[in-house]
Amino acid sequence: MPLRRSSRATSVVSAGMVQRRKYAIDKAVTDRAEAEAVCAAVMEVLRPVIRSAQIDVFTDHPEHMQEDVRRAEAQLVAEAERRKKRGSDGRLGLVVSTGDLEWSAVESYAGWSINVDLTGADGEDLATFHDCGYSVVAELTDDEAVVLRARLAAIAPVNLLSDIHGRGRTEKRTARRSRLRAWLGS
Repeated sequence: MPLRRSSRATSVVSAGMVQRRKYAIDKAVTDRAEAEAVCAAVMEVLRPVIRSAQIDVFTDHPEHMQEDVRRAEAQLVAEAERRKKRGSDGRLGLVVSTGDLEWSAVESYAGWSINVDLTGADGEDLATFHDCGYSVVAELTDDEAVVLRARLAAIAPVNLLSDIHGRGRTEKRTARRSRLRAWLGS
């Protein structure tokens, strides 16, 4: 079933499916425990619809990884090596399905990976964790957004990506006008 992109880049509608909109964690997450918690919460909320993950088995924070995360990384590295094609690095873009033995390793390692893309049925984009979970965007239904907001209330707000971008544009415009007024002496 093909996806239809709406006229706004923030929504995706699949034929016969509910509308998903792009949400993001609206905070500069820089704490490893918070990044792990955010990624785990997103995966938990999307668990019923996740079919696979494409994960880069690299981290920017090896010195902070706990032993269980190191074991998950080793399991993913071994699988990447097994699947490696000639002339490629199998650790980039390793695809693991939810039914694969390595799925629990994906769940453990997702918050540590430099990039994870979660997909649903028919390759539908569901979420991206970038920079070891410091930047997270998820395509959520309204109900999923409510649940994720509740789970992350103590850590960070979850807002529509379009609202975050709009706020950023407004802030930049206000700063430009302020500089212009200062320059003009008003």
